[in-house]
Parts: sequence; structure tokens; C-alpha cells
Amino acid sequence: MQYSNKHIIMSKEAYYENINTKLKIACGVVVMLGIRLLFEIVVYGEDSIPDHTEGYWGEKTANTNWCERDYVVTPYIAEFGNSLSSLFVVWFGLYGLYKHGSWVEGRFFIAYVCFFVVGFGSVAFHATLWRSTQLLDELPMLWCNGVFFYILFLLERDHDGNFHGPYKFRPSHVAWASLIFTGTCTILVILFDAEDQIIFLLSYGSGVVFQIWTNVYIENKYKLGKKGICLGYLAMFIYLVGFNVWLIDRRFCSLIGSLHLHSFWHFFAGLGTFTAMLFWMQVRLTVLKQKFKMKGVEPFRHIVILEKVV
Repeated sequence: MQYSNKHIIMSKEAYYENINTKLKIACGVVVMLGIRLLFEIVVYGEDSIPDHTEGYWGEKTANTNWCERDYVVTPYIAEFGNSLSSLFVVWFGLYGLYKHGSWVEGRFFIAYVCFFVVGFGSVAFHATLWRSTQLLDELPMLWCNGVFFYILFLLERDHDGNFHGPYKFRPSHVAWASLIFTGTCTILVILFDAEDQIIFLLSYGSGVVFQIWTNVYIENKYKLGKKGICLGYLAMFIYLVGFNVWLIDRRFCSLIGSLHLHSFWHFFAGLGTFTAMLFWMQVRLTVLKQKFKMKGVEPFRHIVILEKVV
């Protein structure tokens, strides 16, 4: 019986190792595809279809208009599909709080609340296509990155103040650094991004790159993928699929505009970020020596505390 149990455990580890290896390869593929699409956009530019249709909200002052045709479904919502799909982001925040809000640390609670702010800001932007509501969409994404910076820099610091990773910063220093960086990016976007999204994309994109790099480092250190699917790589794959969809929408709008790909970006970006949060919580609980169990599958995966550590 002991041999049989050991054999089952080894079989499960081999199974998940095989799955996670394929997942890493898939991440590499979508990264290469993303680089290719970025190259095409830089060299050949974006593809867009001018849309001068106006509805209830009047003149469209945002510096970006997506492929979805404006005011097709109702005169009260400019981009109906993009507005509706933004609620996926709100849903992931609601689900995260519902499953984890009673026990999760404050930093993670705030991160889940950020999903609400980003999601509703995105709804407002796509519904009106105003520059002011565009900022309600973009700036909260930068603020969320600031919260994620705080989470990641202090991920391996236990409650006794001991550090178990390369980052050895005081919480107050991390908080101030996050505030200063996020505040600076916010001011630059407001003042200098009126005609395009370059500063926003560079600011937000740099945060995503940092998060991806940290995910790779954490997984290589803690090997959480031995007991199940590696959520760090799964989050990367889901998010990068969404990013590629976003790029395809920008590069080939005249060809695939009717597919409403930007709506799919909302779903994949929301789910990828939600999955990354679960991965960081896994690591955090491991550092704190808290017993837990992962239950469910995407998009209903969640963590259950087995024995509360005081």
C-alpha cells in the first residue's frame, strides 16, 4: 500500500510536470508572436477605420477608438461589446473578495478592489469615448500596478520581519516608492498623452514585464508546479494570449473588426491578472507556513485555508 501511494504521488508529479512543461513552451510561443506583432505595428503602423458616428455622449475626445463600430446597438453606449466585456474585470474582483476577503491580507484585499475601479472605469471609457473617461480606464491600471509592486516586493517577508528572498525593503519604503512611481506616471499620462497612449503603454507595460519576471523567479524557487498546474505560468499564458489579441485588433482592424477582439482582451487580461493574484497568494501563504488548498478551475479557482496560523 505504501508503494502504491508513493507510485500515485510520483505519477501525479510526472503528470503535472508534463503539463507545466507544455505550458512553459506555450508561453514562449505567445511571447514570440507578441514580439512579431509589435514589430509589425512599429514598422507598418496600426490599422484603424475612422468612425465619426455620434450618439448620446456627443463628441469623441479620446485619443483612441477601437475596432468596434460606435453606437450600433444603442445611442447611449458607444462601444457596446467593449463596455459589456469590461464587467468581466469587475466579476473577477467580486469573486476574489467573495472567496478570500474574510482572511486575505490587506494588500490583496486592496488589489481585488482595484479590479472594480479598473472595470467600471473601462465601462465608462468604452461607453462614452471621452478623454476624461479614458483616464478613468488607464490611470487605475497604473494604480493597480503600484499595489502589485507592493505585494511582490514584500511577498517573501514574513510577519517577524525576516526576508526569504532578494528584496529586503521596509514596507514603508516600498509603499513610498510605489506611490512616487505611480504618481509620476499618472502626471505624465495626464499632461503628455493627450494625442496618443505612448507614455501610458510604456508605464503600464513596464509593470507587466516586472510581474512576469517575478513570476518566473518565484516558480523556479518554490516549485509550486510539482503539486498542480503552475499558476504563475498559467497566468502569464492567459494574459499574453489577451495581449496578442489586443495587438491583432490594433494591427488588423480593417480585416477582423467585426470579431470585437478587444472584448476578449478584457476577459483574458482580467483572468490572467486574477490567476497571478492566486499564484502570489500561494507563495505568500507558503512563506507564512500557512496550510492551504487550491480548489476549482478557471475562472472559478480559489484558495481555501486549512488551518489558520496565529
